[in-house]
Amino acid sequence: MNHSVNLIVALKAEAQPLIEFFELKALPVDETISIFANHEVTLALAGMGKSAAAHAVQCVKNTNQGCVNAWLNIGIAGHGEFDVGQGFLANRIVDQTTMKTWYPQFVFQPVCRTGTLMTVDKVETDYSDPVGYDMEASGFYSAAVNCSTIELVHTYKIVSDNPRNSVAKVTRSKIDNLIKSKLSEIRCTIDSLKKLTAEVATRNSSDELLHQFLQRWRFSVTQQIQLKSFLCKTNVLKIDIDVESNEFMSCRNGKSALKVVERTVETHWRN
Repeated sequence: MNHSVNLIVALKAEAQPLIEFFELKALPVDETISIFANHEVTLALAGMGKSAAAHAVQCVKNTNQGCVNAWLNIGIAGHGEFDVGQGFLANRIVDQTTMKTWYPQFVFQPVCRTGTLMTVDKVETDYSDPVGYDMEASGFYSAAVNCSTIELVHTYKIVSDNPRNSVAKVTRSKIDNLIKSKLSEIRCTIDSLKKLTAEVATRNSSDELLHQFLQRWRFSVTQQIQLKSFLCKTNVLKIDIDVESNEFMSCRNGKSALKVVERTVETHWRN
């Protein structure tokens, strides 16, 4: 199973440096937005606004069904406090209209600052609070958490304007330079998310296989703990286990099935 980090980007000026850096190619998909991809990253050019971001999530989901995916919204943002050029990951996302709030979960070490991000319906010029301001995050996040686990959904923004630097001075060229200046942070964040997708996929696969065992045989509490441990090892070691195979056909109880799994793992280790 392939795993991808899906990037949702609002503006062409934000997307182009990423398309070039990751050498993404346009996908011939029948969607209302442009989607680009390589073997590890999928990027959707969503357009501005939270509704557009949510729609882009659904479009990408339709192209990557059956995969464990991470989601990362990348773009520029205004900020009431941070300097222009500062990259940050949102640890709190607030929709200004509804005041609904989300708290992204970090199970990796961020390579940049973290902070609150407020999603607004029109460009912010007052910067009344010491937070970030964007127009996509709440729509993106609310849609993406329905497609993945919470630890795999994040938002990364680069400050383009603040009380000392007017949003009116933000040009396509400036956006391009801001994204390029943070490609290293973006790369590191994507690598962290890729590692997490593999771990989540392993966990999901173990859970599914465990369910098959528990449906077929009865295990004591102790045997279930042992079984979970062995199945995790089979995932890490990439050992295929098929409960319908001949070696399991003669197993009359959980104890004998457990011994087959244990023997399979030990044989792999010896080889």
